Amino acid sequence: YSWWRFETVWDGKDNNGNFVGPGEYPYNAYAIFPFGADSKEGKITVISPITICDSNWKPLAWDEILKVGGTLYLQAIKEKSDPNLQESIVVTVKSNITNPEGIQVTLTETTPTSDLYRGSTIIVPSLVATGEDEVDEFASADITEPNDSDTFAAGMSPKKNMGEARKEGDEDKMTPSVNLAFMQSAGIEKLTAIYGDTSDTAFCKNQADWFYYSGHGYCRDLWWWWIPWLPPEEPERQTEIRIYEGDKKKLFGYKDAQGKWNENLDTVIFAACSVLDVNDYNGNYNDDWWPLPEQGPSDKIFPGEKWATVGPKHLLGYNYYAPLGPIIDTEIINRWLGYLPIMGRTRAWLEANAKVAMEEEGKGRHACAINEMSYWYLKSVYDSKRGKWRYKIIGPIPRSKW
Repeated sequence: YSWWRFETVWDGKDNNGNFVGPGEYPYNAYAIFPFGADSKEGKITVISPITICDSNWKPLAWDEILKVGGTLYLQAIKEKSDPNLQESIVVTVKSNITNPEGIQVTLTETTPTSDLYRGSTIIVPSLVATGEDEVDEFASADITEPNDSDTFAAGMSPKKNMGEARKEGDEDKMTPSVNLAFMQSAGIEKLTAIYGDTSDTAFCKNQADWFYYSGHGYCRDLWWWWIPWLPPEEPERQTEIRIYEGDKKKLFGYKDAQGKWNENLDTVIFAACSVLDVNDYNGNYNDDWWPLPEQGPSDKIFPGEKWATVGPKHLLGYNYYAPLGPIIDTEIINRWLGYLPIMGRTRAWLEANAKVAMEEEGKGRHACAINEMSYWYLKSVYDSKRGKWRYKIIGPIPRSKW
């Protein structure tokens, strides 16, 4: 009835007390007159004065990663426009690394009587660099406690930080999720659209030179009967690392990286089990009680050989169990950073793991490394005179001998 009155009050925050972004939100309106009438449901649309949109002019998903050469869609609200003119406004779009000064983009009123302005621009290399950009950059992704990844980031300074993905991500802090899009990008920049005193932010791929992943690696020959959620084995997905899609566990294999890790990425560190094994030189998979055929040097294509085809020149990681965090893996990356300027990335990785293994009951003894030409690994050798294990660097083993 027209004389009934309903009211609702909303402060623009969600149930956790955080301000919501653009989108549609449900509400309940309660009866003021007559008192006691049933409440009414509805939806309220929240539009920010400046919004980065998808191609349908819906607010872009916060964790979507745009690409150079793609289109950036922008929408803004401007009140009190001249109803007799179809006006234009200018907004600024900045990137946090390549172009912090930004570019100007013109938005045009959709109709003379509308307060809604829209426009678009191609994301060009002058806004976000791509390929071999002559800037030394790093990025990291961590699905565990990020102590080691944070140590990596601190040690990489003053190289440019191209993004730190953490677990499922954090929209409020604009921290990316360790998902397929971020793993394939291996580095991002933040694009910020600014109109007046309002702004909106999105991610755009800008692949780093150095990429550090910390989490869980799965080799079918090692893990298949322990991990019930692993999908059925496929030859091209023999070894993978864990990522997230939303709150669900997913896997990222070398097939997912092919054609993606070839723009700028030079060095990848896998702080994860089993990913880079070549020929099982240490016989880790040769136990007679194991329910799979014995491994060992053979004509089989091992997981490290597959990852070696992806693109980066240097791969550092493990051929069997990797040390658990948050203490041991942090100590290893800290030592690697210290050795790096003197020894180079491969030798520094093996030495760092060997030293920690001698001090921490063998943790780190399964370290290995791959470059464009060769493979290295640590071999455990018992020192009977001292009554302790030491860890010898074996390599280089040319790819022709794999």
